[in-house]
Amino acid sequence: MMMSEKNVDSLRSRLQTGTHPLLAHDTNSPLWTPPIRHAYAACKLCVLQRRSFYISEDRGEGKTSFLRALREQLPNDFEDSFAILFYAAANRHANSIRAYFIEFLRSIDHPTLTGETARLKARVVDKLEVLASMTLWKMVVLLLDEAQAFLPEDFGFLKDIQNELEKKGISLTVVTCGEEPFMKNMLTTMIEIGPAGACADRFGLHRVRLRGYDKDSLREVLRAVDSKIWPPGSGCTWTRYFFPKAFSNGFRFENHVDDLWAAFTEFGQIRKKEIEDENGHREEECLLSRRIFEALPYLAVRVADDDFDHGYLKKRFWTAAAAHAVGKLDD
Repeated sequence: MMMSEKNVDSLRSRLQTGTHPLLAHDTNSPLWTPPIRHAYAACKLCVLQRRSFYISEDRGEGKTSFLRALREQLPNDFEDSFAILFYAAANRHANSIRAYFIEFLRSIDHPTLTGETARLKARVVDKLEVLASMTLWKMVVLLLDEAQAFLPEDFGFLKDIQNELEKKGISLTVVTCGEEPFMKNMLTTMIEIGPAGACADRFGLHRVRLRGYDKDSLREVLRAVDSKIWPPGSGCTWTRYFFPKAFSNGFRFENHVDDLWAAFTEFGQIRKKEIEDENGHREEECLLSRRIFEALPYLAVRVADDDFDHGYLKKRFWTAAAAHAVGKLDD
């Protein structure tokens, strides 16, 4: 049954609209777009092999959103066969070994953060052992975000923890996620400076790529916006929620993929990204995840139903959305 504009209006309020997944993208479950699906499939295989790996991509590529997808989906797919922990390096170095372990304990919600360094380290190992011992695989997957803030010796501490756990029959698989080029440069430097090379070999040997959004991927994002339902059970799509009249007149974001792509092209946002897979090296034209999820909320909030002409949205609105997404439009 088609939802009337009046029924859509009854769902909308300023307070509720602020919780819409399109506006609260950073705190809601991410859309399972082609780049996320592709990277997730690779990650699942690495986890199954108990193999640590790293992700190093440009700022705005969607790394943190992808880690959020891992946190949400891995327990479902593997039925809680292992424990999952999240640690953010917080864009700063721990100023001592002791501070490093305190930060680690804080990230795993340990109640006791005091004591000497050796005791703090033992507490980290004990906590991870307890968590893993309650799982089928006797395993912990550590999602390490903002890893470009780590120093080589920080990876040494992590290697020590991993070794201690292995003695107890516990696996620690580390997913290291950091910003390009800093993350990749650090791993390269570690390989060149001797002892740290063992850490780079352990945590930085295997790479999983987050591909950018080509035009087909962008089209799939827009199609999802046109079809996903919110509020749950309402039958109201995201597009209809914001533009009920235009939606009834045939407006669909997917039909305007060329307009949005052209707008980003105008601002120099379509870049070449080198991808290496089983087919060898190749370049793809792609767009940063962050640009898309800045532009769509702008359109949802700044464009009104009356701005549409029989379900059609003029070029200037797509241009404004792209300008906003790249910080070239003053409010």
